[in-house]
Amino acid sequence: MSIRQMFSAEYWEKTNSVVILDPAVATPNSGDNIISEAAMREMLDIFPEHFFSNIPTHEILGTRSYRLVRQSKHSILAGSNILTEDMVRDRGWRYRLQDAVFVKDIITLAVGWRSYRSGNYPIGRRLLKRALHPEALHSVRDAYTKQRLEEAGIPNVVNTGCVTMWRLDLPRLAALPKKLGKNVIFTINARNTSEQDQHMVDTLCDLYENVYAWPQGIFDRPYCDKLLAGRGKSIGQSLQAYDAFLRETEDLDYVGHRLHGGIRALQHNVRALVVAIDNRAAEIGRDTNLPIIMRDEIADTLRTRIENPGEIRISLPQAEIDRWRDQFKTMAAPE
Repeated sequence: MSIRQMFSAEYWEKTNSVVILDPAVATPNSGDNIISEAAMREMLDIFPEHFFSNIPTHEILGTRSYRLVRQSKHSILAGSNILTEDMVRDRGWRYRLQDAVFVKDIITLAVGWRSYRSGNYPIGRRLLKRALHPEALHSVRDAYTKQRLEEAGIPNVVNTGCVTMWRLDLPRLAALPKKLGKNVIFTINARNTSEQDQHMVDTLCDLYENVYAWPQGIFDRPYCDKLLAGRGKSIGQSLQAYDAFLRETEDLDYVGHRLHGGIRALQHNVRALVVAIDNRAAEIGRDTNLPIIMRDEIADTLRTRIENPGEIRISLPQAEIDRWRDQFKTMAAPE
């Protein structure tokens, strides 16, 4: 494509389409597929007659992605802990200086902040402001992310919680029996390990008749098998295998590192306890009452939390979710 074509009006003619900046494209983590699925469900509900294109957040964008964005009515950044002020060097979102020419006015859907790390990144902050729509409401998944965006000069933000939680059957979850199950499935993050991981798996093997692992990440299976040491087994690594296991296994609990592995269990009305190993589960748990336990508390409280499960009383910010969804009824497409 020539430079002349790239800047011609005909090449960028608007269409009845929505672009999803999709974390599930080229991902090593099935949690991104859980996010992507939930985001697409909401988008199809809001834009039932539109054409959808998915472009990557994990990969560098090319001219075809540029064109899809410029031709679309809206560009939606779908979930994931993807935001940071260090946009130039951080590799969570492959958004480059040159992308800012063609990929802008992005609207976020239930995104999170990468970590608790802070610093002075003036170029990255300007790039973040350039990427995001200056007037549209941006949806974030926790109060900490909302605070960080406001500090970066982006005040048009609502805390909606994670999009994967929007359609949880809250009454059914609250009515789950308050007793230990016979079976448990756990997850581990092999890229973020601790001596507490072995204690967690040992505790599960002591308390449950049958222990299973779902290796959610591409590198997780060897670590799961090492921790189990023959006392249980790993199921298939695909999201489809996990869904089938959650659907078909009775008297089942979930315990584990993976936030969206736990939320997926809740989507199947399986009791879940998420072990918070970073800011993601900790912040969402603080805002929504998602059942969590901090990893450094495992030795002291994990057994008690499993043996004495309370009601699952998740609270969602429905008014903020509705505000974000309703904005598209009147919002004009960017020029």
